[in-house]
This record gives sequence, C-alpha cells and structure tokens, in this order.
Amino acid sequence: MIDDKKIGVIILLVKLFNDRNIQWALTGSMNLALQGLDVNPLDIDIITDVIGFNAIVDLMQNNIDGSAGYVKSGRISSYYAKFCIDDTDVDVFSNITNMIDGKYLDAHAGWQEYIKYIFASDCEVPVMSLLFEKKVYGMIGNYVISSKIDSEIHKQTSL
Repeated sequence: MIDDKKIGVIILLVKLFNDRNIQWALTGSMNLALQGLDVNPLDIDIITDVIGFNAIVDLMQNNIDGSAGYVKSGRISSYYAKFCIDDTDVDVFSNITNMIDGKYLDAHAGWQEYIKYIFASDCEVPVMSLLFEKKVYGMIGNYVISSKIDSEIHKQTSL
C-alpha cells in the first residue's frame, strides 16, 4: 500500500520535472506498487538520462542528501543523487550499470523505450513497464521479484 504522502511527492515531481521537460520515469518498488504488485515501497526511485540527472540535481540542490555524481559501489555504478521531500527519500539514477557475472553491464539499456504512463490521483505518471522491470530484476538475480512481476503481467493480460 502506498501512503498519501508518497503519492503527493510523486505528483509534485511530475509537475516539477514535466515543467522542465525532463525525461524520467519511476522505477523500483514504488513503480511496482503503483502497477499493482504487493510490495511496500520505502522510497521513490527515478531513472533519467544524464541531462535529466543534472537538471534534477540543479532543481533539488537544497534538498540533496549528501553528494550527487557518479558512484561505483559493489554491484552498481551510476550517476546518483538522493534527496528528501516531505519525509520521503527520492533516489535518482542515470547511466546505471550492474555487476552481472563479474562485469558491469547495462541492464537498463534502452529504458526510454519502455516508459508507459499510469494515473495516480488524476496525475499522469511516467513509469517503467513491468516487462522492463522483470528483465532488469532477472538480470541482476532478484528472481523473487522477477517472478512476482511475471505473475502480475499474466494477471493483467488475462483480464
């Protein structure tokens, strides 16, 4: 279940980012919850391109928690920034590569082609398609979530 505070933050982000023509989409657990999966999102994850990343960092500079820039840690490398709005953490990613079989690979290649739009409180929100999320979760080895996504895809397509 998604609380009203997080929905309010999403609506604010839609307005802020769309006013600046930033190409972006929700990804991760918030995206999955909005599309019907039974997950409990603790934060909001956003994927964007480098131009969008820089625009978001510039826009949110007073809310950035820590540094913003290119990071490489463990199983992921990307441009990364974290900020907080109304007690909700928002993580922004760009140019993501994941450690897969000992190499950093771009599991998110072509993400822009998988953006779809759903409504949350009468607001059109860009989200990554479930097919895209299933592919990424499978590639990074999270088969539990990948299987949940697959079940939701089958449920939605059988309606």
